[in-house]
Amino acid sequence: MSDIFISYGSEDRSKVKNIANALELQGWSVWWDRNIPFGKPFHSVIEESVNKARCVLVVWSYNSIKSTWVKAEASEGMKRDILVPITTDKAIPPLVFRQIHTADFNEWDGDTSSAVFQKLTKDISSLIGPPTNRSKMDREKIRPDRPQISQLDTPKEQFAFQYHWKHKSKIKWALYTLIASSLILLTLWMVIQIISPGLQLKNTHISKIKESQKNKEIKTVTELNELELTSAEVRANEDSISEMERLPGPYRKRIVVLYFDNSNGHKDRDFLKKGLADMMITDLSKIKLLDIVEREKLEEVIKEQNLQSTRHFDDSTAVKIGKLLGAEIILVGAYFEMSSQMRIDARMIDVETGRILKSEGVNGKNEEFFALKDQLIWLIAKDFDTQYTETTRENLVTHVSFNQVLEYSEALELYDRGDKVAAKKVLKNILKNQPEFKRAESLLQKLSK
Repeated sequence: MSDIFISYGSEDRSKVKNIANALELQGWSVWWDRNIPFGKPFHSVIEESVNKARCVLVVWSYNSIKSTWVKAEASEGMKRDILVPITTDKAIPPLVFRQIHTADFNEWDGDTSSAVFQKLTKDISSLIGPPTNRSKMDREKIRPDRPQISQLDTPKEQFAFQYHWKHKSKIKWALYTLIASSLILLTLWMVIQIISPGLQLKNTHISKIKESQKNKEIKTVTELNELELTSAEVRANEDSISEMERLPGPYRKRIVVLYFDNSNGHKDRDFLKKGLADMMITDLSKIKLLDIVEREKLEEVIKEQNLQSTRHFDDSTAVKIGKLLGAEIILVGAYFEMSSQMRIDARMIDVETGRILKSEGVNGKNEEFFALKDQLIWLIAKDFDTQYTETTRENLVTHVSFNQVLEYSEALELYDRGDKVAAKKVLKNILKNQPEFKRAESLLQKLSK
């Protein structure tokens, strides 16, 4: 539980950081750096942090007054009578919050002794009590070999002071380690110089042995050429082996992309799980070192296991589906939409052990759905030991509206139910408005055969 929850627009992060540091130096615990743990829904973490905070400090600015999230967080603070508002650029708060006196931090330069900051700390203390977690630097015994924190004016100077003395010993040991490593490398170099003449003689002997083996191999190849196997038969055998099968086994991973969960519970967004999975399967299939299970095969297994009505796949069910499809890795996730904002989280699970291999998440406007989806694909693939490049990433970008994505997802659901006529009608309407939607065009061609 944090003493103070700071609500702000992401564009004002640098200003808010100084305020947060200054309040922490007073001894309060502050929740402001919105690093969401992997596997945790974005809205749940925010809501939990607001509910547990003893004070909600809202920073009004020209950016934050437009944010739905900031307004929602401020409303929760006002409902609990723990809201303390300030403004950083003379922005006028939304109408419902104007009845509360707002402190003007427009001219504040980070000085914790300034009247406006002292007034803020006094107001917070009257609301939740004085800070009880004074910093270690304030409590420790005064030493003559260093300046005192009380002699420093700004939070930036105080933070730098604390960081310096906290990490001074670490820097010293790092230097010792660097010197020791250099001495070890120098010793190794001297040893190599001493034994290199002997290695050269050994290499010469090895070269002669390899040359002898090469001559034997040439003789073996000549004998093989005498077998009655025509060149046409050789080419036929080679064509039967796909490009994926020729890749070295350790570098190929068979992956199944499961349908993502609809976290906000609105049934009109349930169809999106199929559209999102279909697009991610298409994009990941472009990576040669990955073997992606087709969505139709996934749908067959779901029907065989009577899981059509299941809205949420727990990890055990997901692993079971992965094993049935012969996959090594399953890709699962969830999406959450509220007030034109969207959050998509994904995680990769090892089918054999059930261990989470990687977790990633993206958020933004729902109209930027394709950009969010492409960003998530990039985060998943870039460190997955593949040849996934920036060029590949740029080729993924498609400009299609969010409503057309929902319509495409609905068409997939109709297709899975066997209603091809209705699915074709939806796809034709999509292509009428957005002829560049290649996935919709491809599915329509498939249904028209």
